[in-house]
Amino acid sequence: MNTRPIRFLILGLLLGGAVRADTIAVGARERAGDFAAAQAAYDAADWPTAAAHYRALLQDGYHEPEIWFNLGNVQARRGRWPLAIACYRQAAYLDPGDPDIEANFAYALAAADAPAPHVSIAARTLGRLSAPAWWRLLRVSLWASVLFGLLALPWRAARPTLVRLAAATLVLTALAAAGFAHWWTYRARPEFVVLAPALQVRYAPLESGAPHFAAPPRALLRVRSQAGDWLEVAAGDRTGWIPAAAGQPLSPWQAPPAQLME
Repeated sequence: MNTRPIRFLILGLLLGGAVRADTIAVGARERAGDFAAAQAAYDAADWPTAAAHYRALLQDGYHEPEIWFNLGNVQARRGRWPLAIACYRQAAYLDPGDPDIEANFAYALAAADAPAPHVSIAARTLGRLSAPAWWRLLRVSLWASVLFGLLALPWRAARPTLVRLAAATLVLTALAAAGFAHWWTYRARPEFVVLAPALQVRYAPLESGAPHFAAPPRALLRVRSQAGDWLEVAAGDRTGWIPAAAGQPLSPWQAPPAQLME
């Protein structure tokens, strides 16, 4: 994102910061009024009204990272940390690596006393671009590799250079495929933010299942599988089953319903 009126939430809380408005791209001029109304409510500390305007934008299909980011700020101002975590995470899916989103997400986790999710070096690297960005890079690099390879057949004088270019773009294609595959796994294995105040993870997908461990409140877990109304989740190196109604799945492929952010 190009500008950062709110560098991170803690400064906004201390200094009264301003909501990010100048880089909003809702995709239609007629929605600018809704965003302006949301900012006016935000500036007036009218959090319910600001949240309602941002939710209206989301319900109209404008799932921009700025909207999720600002709604996260509103939920944080209201002390609704699980919802703030969900909003910041949704913004991060759309604009991974943005320092403002990362800072506010980390602050919300700390304020909620929720553990930071473990992310491997490979996942962190592949997560630096969004799924659409990896997909665009995959298509461009693949076509470039094919083009260089075809040009190398008749163009003997330039063949060594074209072969090297074809090989380089093929490597880039492989990297882009790995990046897209990283996000594709979220279709079947989304993240899951715990909304229930207390949650017991069980050994089996049954109410009568033996307790395994207590899930950290407001934690961000990773879904491994599903059995009816139960989800198998991973928390660190431990896995177990929780009711699907205990929280909200989060995925770059499907945004949570806007009404959830009430």
